[in-house]
This record gives sequence, C-alpha cells and structure tokens, in this order.
Amino acid sequence: MTEVAGGEGLGPRHTSGVAEVIVDESRGSHKPAVITTTATGASIDLSEVISNSLQSQHVSQTLLEIRKDFHTHPRSLALAHLQLADWRTHEKLRTAGALLAVCLNLGTDPPDLVRPKDRARLEAWVDPDAPMQVPTPEELALEAANNAGAQRNVARERTPMKAIGESLQRQFEHINRHAKYRQLLDCSMEDLRKQCMGFRRAAKEERLLFYYNGHGVPRPTTGGDIWVFNKQFTQYIPVSAMDLMSWIGTPCVYVWDCAHAMNIVHAFEKNAKIRDFEISRIRHAAEAAGIKLPVGKSGPETMAMVSANISALLASQTQTGAMPNPQTSQQQTPQTQQQHQYGPVNPALINLAVLPPTHHEDIHFAASQLGELLPTNPELPADLFTSCLTTPIKAALRFWVIRNPRTSKVTLDLCDKLPGSVQDRRTPFGELNWIFTSISDTIAWSTLPRDLFHKLFRQDVVVASLFRNFMLADRMMRFYNVHPQSRPAIPSTHKHPLWD
Repeated sequence: MTEVAGGEGLGPRHTSGVAEVIVDESRGSHKPAVITTTATGASIDLSEVISNSLQSQHVSQTLLEIRKDFHTHPRSLALAHLQLADWRTHEKLRTAGALLAVCLNLGTDPPDLVRPKDRARLEAWVDPDAPMQVPTPEELALEAANNAGAQRNVARERTPMKAIGESLQRQFEHINRHAKYRQLLDCSMEDLRKQCMGFRRAAKEERLLFYYNGHGVPRPTTGGDIWVFNKQFTQYIPVSAMDLMSWIGTPCVYVWDCAHAMNIVHAFEKNAKIRDFEISRIRHAAEAAGIKLPVGKSGPETMAMVSANISALLASQTQTGAMPNPQTSQQQTPQTQQQHQYGPVNPALINLAVLPPTHHEDIHFAASQLGELLPTNPELPADLFTSCLTTPIKAALRFWVIRNPRTSKVTLDLCDKLPGSVQDRRTPFGELNWIFTSISDTIAWSTLPRDLFHKLFRQDVVVASLFRNFMLADRMMRFYNVHPQSRPAIPSTHKHPLWD
C-alpha cells in the first residue's frame, strides 16, 4: 500500500501503479505536496524534484550551446585542431556522358612496338582471338541503342571489336548507368571531333568522361599528341591536347590507358595554363573597355563584332604597352579595327571567357609514367588499368590467384565465374564489392587531406568510384614496375596496412 499526505486544500487524487500523486489546485496555497511510501517511510518533495529537473534542462542547454560554440570558434590555437568542420558536401557534380575511344587495330601491331607471341590478349575481358558467340538479348538491346534506327542482323555482323566495345560500355555502366555513352571504335579524327563537340553541347556545364585506349596505335608523342585513324583507315592521325581540350571542353575526367600516358597529362596541364591565361586576358580587356561579353548562345554577327573589338584592344595594348581608352576604342571605325586585327581572338575562347577558368581542375587518370610500358603478362588482361578502374573485384581476384598459386585451390576460371552482381549485396560478388568500397574509403579518409577527400570522394559518384579503384590499380601495377598517376595527385596508398 502507498499513502499520500499533503497540506490543506489538496485537490483530486491521480493514481498510478506505484504511488498516488496529489496535486494542489488551490491558487492561494503554496504548501508543497509530499509523497510518502509506507514501505520505506521515505518522503519526496515534488517542488524540489521539479526545480532540479528544470535546472538540469537549463544546464544541458547551456552545455549544448558551449559545445556548439567551441567547435565553431575554438578559444585557442592549441584547441583549433579539435574544431569540427561541416562534413556535409553542399556542392554536387554529375558526370552526364562518357566517350569511349578504343583504338586497337586488331591484327596489326603498332609501328613502334613488336608484341611477343605470348602476351596479354584480353581487352575489356574479351579475347579478340576467340570465336565470337551469338549475342545475348542484353547485347542486342545495347547494339540497338547505339545504332538507333539501323536495321541489320547484329549476330551476322558481330566482330571482336564490337564485342570489346559492348563489354567496355557495360563495365562503365556498373559505375554510372544513368550517363549517356558513345563508343568510338577505331575512330577517325573527324568522328572524334564531331562526337566530342556534340556531347559538350548536350552536357552544357556538366562533367564528361573521356576514355582512351591506345593499345593498337603508336605511343603518345613527347608533345602529348594521341593517335587515331583517317577515314580510309590507312594512316595514323595525331590529335593534339589543345584540339581535344577545345572539342570536349571542361569539366571533364580523362582516362588514358596507354604507354607513356603521362606525356598526354603534361601536355594538357601546359595547355590548360595557356588557355586559362588567354581567357583571363580576354575578360580583363573586355572589362577595361566596357565591352559586354555575350552570355549563352549568340549569333555569329555578335560573336564576330565582339571578337573584332577585343582583338583590336589586345593588339593596341601589345603595341603601346598600355590599355587603350575605352571610349576611343569603342569609337574605332571598321577600317581601323581591321588594321589592328593582326592578333585575332578565337570566338570559342570568348564564349568561355564568361566562365571562370577551370581547365586546370580537370581530372586525369594515367596508366603509366614517362617512359613506362604496360604489363604483358599473358595471365593478366591487356587493359589491366581499365580493368582495375571498372571491374576492381574481378581484377583483384585474378591478381591474388597469380601472386599466390600454391596457397589456394581457386583458379583463374573460377574467378570469372563468381556469382552475383555489383548492385546486389546479397550475392558473393556484391558483398566483396561492399567490403572493397569500405576498405578503400577508409584508406582514402586516413591518407588524403580533408578538402581533397571531399572533392574527390564526396561530390561525384563516378569520380569517387574511379579514385577508389585507382588506388587498387596503383597497388597492383607496381608489382610490374608500372606506376599509374592521377591529377590531382593523391598521396601514395599502395603500402597502407589495410591492404593486407
């Protein structure tokens, strides 16, 4: 039993399962209600309980404010390293499309390379020397999507090159299935230019991905030129970094799977600085002269007029060493402008001048350093770098079996038959992919600076996946004396203890 006692004027009783609580409803009475238990004889002052509760809430709120203020405004430099930043990324980017340029020229060795008879053959996990199989329904649908409106027998025209292109596209679709893809198989320079410019018009300011496999063409030149073919498929045609930058625009992610790949990256970095400088030069000249740069799509007459005005300004500045008077420059006659147009400005650069210079922020993945050749181990795929970037689990399993031939009963054929898919975690393949993602993210988190980690691993799904898989490629390819590179460069992770 529980007895409840109180002072005068106690109101109605509210009974609970443990004790009865009496509430004083009289306005003039300030006598505290007391709970007394017959079992122990203990008394509880409700007013004191309420006061302590309110005090605790006030203290908790005060501590919360102090904690928030401490993390945002540390009181000393000694505590500054404990300050917590806002880890939620507000700026998100998206890779809208991908161009897959594959130059293999199957059956013909490049003029600067003699391949050994026993060499790596797999391209996108397809053996070009093996007999072609009848395409699956998924492959038929993919072929129809890439050739909309074409009426032809896909099974009859199926070639090793097409099989490689379809397999490569499926590998990239595992990273981002919502992007638009275009295969450029043994493409000509004209086709490359047309597709790059078309994709940039469609993507507008979104990011694009450009993949280049140059295993069947000469190595990149020291100036960074890559090689494609002419329309007749009889000659190798060089494509400079400056041309490719102007076609595909920015922002862009580049993947270079070829020997001497860093020659291309160095050329892009050099030309990016030149182009960004020219864009800044145009913007400053236009602002000083009071010329309004056209925003968005402008007619050719408007672009020609702006180009003439800015060209005259830059030419006059070069002659006199000083910026001309804006009023004088705007009053120039067409004849005077023609006299000063010995240094015309590219209208494409004027279009880009309305945007901040960002060519130096493009991302590059290079398969090899300067002077390095790709691995030729016949048990490895010929495009080992691409395999690591797009199918890391399959590449890692094959690498582990090759490196540990006597410690496991797992064969290379079993590695290719691992059941499941990347998207389904309930399958063995999906579970391994989740484990790999956790490990690689942890390695990146513990190695990279925080700002760089957020930029590369938390803004774009495609970029994050490529960088995670790039760390695996860096660890694997170093066993064959090949050192993949990236821009922006990340700290070395191939010896991180979590790999073991």
